[in-house]
Amino acid sequence: MDARPLKHLAVPWAWLLRRLALLLWLASLILPTLPTPDIGNLPGTPLRGAYLFAKSVVMALYLPQSIGYPLHLLSLASNVVFLRELLTLVPRWRQRFGLWSPWLLAAMVFVNVYVGVRTLRPDGQVPLPGLLSQPGYFVWLAAFGLMWAAAFAATAGAHGHADADRQRRQA
Repeated sequence: MDARPLKHLAVPWAWLLRRLALLLWLASLILPTLPTPDIGNLPGTPLRGAYLFAKSVVMALYLPQSIGYPLHLLSLASNVVFLRELLTLVPRWRQRFGLWSPWLLAAMVFVNVYVGVRTLRPDGQVPLPGLLSQPGYFVWLAAFGLMWAAAFAATAGAHGHADADRQRRQA
């Protein structure tokens, strides 16, 4: 049985997963991500992802010592994946950027999970009241997972095309 027709589906799936990941990342900027700490009887207010992203960038540029852990800086820098993905929407830039390595994206997913667990655990910096009340982090993390899946699908598709070409030449 020739598996070649299935290999050709990898590239359209990669494109679809990339766009879905970009939509999730954009949604995470709008969704509530982290609550501010409670002050007395006043409950904390949820902070949107865009506010946290902008605040983190400013802190990293002007006060890098205020970010306590190097992995937080790596987690912040991982958003470059989606900023570059936004550039691929412009026709002039579409062919200039390929997809990131699946290994690099897998490392980003693990760093972002670690930073989230460290930050959101009950004894961490910010106690998480619940998934449904603060979904921005989880949507943001899902965007990285989908981008990793897209890179994996694109790599599998590229290897599948090379294998099919090699088999045709040998036959």
